[in-house]
Amino acid sequence: MEYELKAKITKKQMMELLQNNLPFNPDFSKFIMKQDTYYSFNGIEPYLPKEFVRIREEEVYSFKEIIKEISSWNQYEEENKEVLEDLTDKLISLLKGKGLNVGLCFIGTKPSCKTKVLTVKEKNTIGDHEENKEFEGELPEDTSIAFFKVLKMANFKPYFSKNKNSISFYVEDGLHCEIVSVNSSDIYLEIECCTDEPTIPTPIDKIKKFMNNLGITEFDSRSWKDIVSDE
Repeated sequence: MEYELKAKITKKQMMELLQNNLPFNPDFSKFIMKQDTYYSFNGIEPYLPKEFVRIREEEVYSFKEIIKEISSWNQYEEENKEVLEDLTDKLISLLKGKGLNVGLCFIGTKPSCKTKVLTVKEKNTIGDHEENKEFEGELPEDTSIAFFKVLKMANFKPYFSKNKNSISFYVEDGLHCEIVSVNSSDIYLEIECCTDEPTIPTPIDKIKKFMNNLGITEFDSRSWKDIVSDE
């Protein structure tokens, strides 16, 4: 089960995340460019959908390498607020897609991997958070060609697409965090916890505690489609 919360964050909160919670270990910190396409029968937008079929094309970059290219900041050195603020401004620009029309080649960085993933999601919004079941797997090139033929035969067509750029990292309790912008939206923090075992405190309690420590007390339960439509 996937438990997820998201909230809009300020530049100051993003700076705090970078300074205190974002490890440089390239195995755990990534800059990810995602292009998501959602499908439905005949491309008709479903009303309040509970189930989603999504194909995601993803480019993954080492966050550490990007930092080296765009800033002199090093979180392990004595705090330098001006350098950290400049880095945050540059990262916000990258998240909003400025300069990403040709990938990240303009800063000399190449993706560590490119993947295409099929996801079928059963989405449940409960109050201010989501509790979802996901079934997904990578689509190799030959499988991808065959699968798109199946979609065409079944008259499944796209009804929504989004570009989601994110800084991805992990914090305590196995929480997966992403600082994101979708279709050049404002900056949000998404946190998810995946587990099939009931725990005390619950995954949502752990996520809210982490966000509360950042001063985040209001959460956004809207879908990304609704968020980008309202901005």
